[in-house]
Amino acid sequence: MLALYGGVIATVVLVRRRAESQRFADLLLQERDYGDKLAKAAREASSANSAKTEFLRRMSHDLRTPINGIRGMVEVGNANADDLQKQTECRSKIWTASGLLLDLANEALDMSRLESGQVDLNLVPTDMVALNREVCDILERQAEERLVTIICDQRTLDHPYARVSVTHLKRLLLNIAGNAVKYNRQGGYVRLTCREVEPVDGVPVYEYTIADNGIGMSEEFQQHLYEPFSREEQQVEGASSGTGLGASIAKQLVELMGGTMSFTSALGRGTTFTICLPFEKCKSSEIPQAVRVDAGDSDVIQGLRVLLVEDNDLNAEIAQFTLDRAGAVVTHVKDGESAVETFAASALHEYDVVLMDIMMPGIDGLEATRQIRALDREDAATTPIIAVSANAFADDRRLSREAGMNAHLSKPVSSQDLVEALAHIAADAS
Repeated sequence: MLALYGGVIATVVLVRRRAESQRFADLLLQERDYGDKLAKAAREASSANSAKTEFLRRMSHDLRTPINGIRGMVEVGNANADDLQKQTECRSKIWTASGLLLDLANEALDMSRLESGQVDLNLVPTDMVALNREVCDILERQAEERLVTIICDQRTLDHPYARVSVTHLKRLLLNIAGNAVKYNRQGGYVRLTCREVEPVDGVPVYEYTIADNGIGMSEEFQQHLYEPFSREEQQVEGASSGTGLGASIAKQLVELMGGTMSFTSALGRGTTFTICLPFEKCKSSEIPQAVRVDAGDSDVIQGLRVLLVEDNDLNAEIAQFTLDRAGAVVTHVKDGESAVETFAASALHEYDVVLMDIMMPGIDGLEATRQIRALDREDAATTPIIAVSANAFADDRRLSREAGMNAHLSKPVSSQDLVEALAHIAADAS
């Protein structure tokens, strides 16, 4: 009995020791796994911080470069006040540098919204041939300074009219073709071709080919082309390096549109991108007719009565200059509350149109529009209200429409775009 009892005790002790040993081994394994996860998280955090630091460093450089150019050209112009030719040259360079600043801001914001899934395609009936021509015209202006030839090879399209998100398609093409111009040599070329290929489920597919004979890409860089902030190490003299977001934005835009994009490249021999995009066809009669006018033509909106709502003095001065030159009669107020009070106190149909800023102190433009629309007077519901705002995204346009606005112009607004928008108003009124 004693021997049996001793055996049972020994067995229990052995089982407990094995259980404790296994539990200890499991704890060690868990701690090791937890340590690995912590190390991985630390590496990812370090990598994210490094990427953020590198992005901020590049953005700081790329923002300061055109800002330095703008401020420098102002000083050069001031020092040559009596030299009209030098003044014209300075203004041209300031305009170019400000355009680069705008491109940098747009790319950074586009990337942010694409990553957060906040980009909505605004599909509208579009003349594909006219859109492609417009893209080529923009590229020609960009390429002129670098002595690069743009070849617009527009093939005959079976379906020249389609529903397209115009802004996003232009951004896609200009990102890729703009890089082809930037990373090219003097005397080089960029060929932009558009043709229709085999439709998918009855939906026309448009194939864009963007080919250049520029510096090309190394095999190493090709592996990272679509990664945000990636930039080829080799540079072309006189070319700005950009943010390294263009290709990544283009790739995501293609996927958002339900298309595909591929490329081939050889170092020193150029690059060819092939982009296939399905667009629903439409009829030419569905495309609104644009009103093309000259921003300096005083007869276009002569006598048009405009209530300008703008809190920024510089922006107000620019808008006032443009409208005065075009013959409009302008009343300026500086905030939403004043806009509502001025409209409410005006005679019936005193204003033909309201130009409304959005971001203002106190009552913003959206609320001011809602309050104007709610006024108990005949013209409150019918007077056109146009948003003129630095809020430039699709949901900003949606919010403008929901508030009761008729159109949305995104700052910076060119004189041409502003006068054309008002010309539509004048044409409808007549």
